[in-house]
Amino acid sequence: MFISDEVVFVELHKTACTHIDNLMCKILHGKLEGKHNKAYSELFNGKRQFIGSIRNPWDWYVSLWAFGCEKKGGLYKHVTDRSINLTGISIKDGVNAFGLSLLGKLTKKTSEWEASYKDVNDPACFKRWLKLLHDPRRSFDFGEGYGAAPMHNFAGLLTYRYFNLFCSIASDIKPFSKQTSLSELVQYDKENCFIDSFIRNENLESDFLVGLEKAGISITEQHREIIFSSNKTNVSQHDRNTAQFFDEEANRIILNREKFIIEKFGYKSPLS
Repeated sequence: MFISDEVVFVELHKTACTHIDNLMCKILHGKLEGKHNKAYSELFNGKRQFIGSIRNPWDWYVSLWAFGCEKKGGLYKHVTDRSINLTGISIKDGVNAFGLSLLGKLTKKTSEWEASYKDVNDPACFKRWLKLLHDPRRSFDFGEGYGAAPMHNFAGLLTYRYFNLFCSIASDIKPFSKQTSLSELVQYDKENCFIDSFIRNENLESDFLVGLEKAGISITEQHREIIFSSNKTNVSQHDRNTAQFFDEEANRIILNREKFIIEKFGYKSPLS
């Protein structure tokens, strides 16, 4: 998270947030505090603009998987860890959720997850991974509290992380996790999302400028040069033709499970 007197940038995983952080550090006087962490109450002083990052769901899932194929990222480490890792399990989620979470950890199919990360250029591996990730029975495999939230039955990990970062703060015990339908999520977002502007990965430079301008920051030509000439960092290594990783079934998974993100930001399938 980048924090300055004018701006707080809250980072969603795999949305060029390292690149955005670097740009923020070059243009604004501020500091980096943690990574992919939640905002906290002291930051809300009525003066700061909150900026979030987002990405086309189809690209986001391919990027998240490709990062795991490099044996990187918290998700990869969780699902391929053969030990009993209790991260993300809390009795605060309720006795039933706690029991299911513990059972999920004990029955995690690490060999299936490992096989799905075998080849970063193989669409079949990606599709196998995508099905595992969106199988409600495997929702406790990767922590984060996702499995304890009713939304794991109808919404994907991207939607979960969106609500976790942009609609709740560090002192909350995931209040959004009680929502049981898409319509409830939409309403919760309207009432609780504190992000003033989003930087879409696909429109990064222009959205970055809009976010700074909303915060009342004067943009110089030097700033523009920095923004439009800097290369993205921490880029996953995979074929950039996203469409090749999707057949009709995989495409339908994204359409159904990431409907909230798709409709809010107007994203389109690479197959359309």
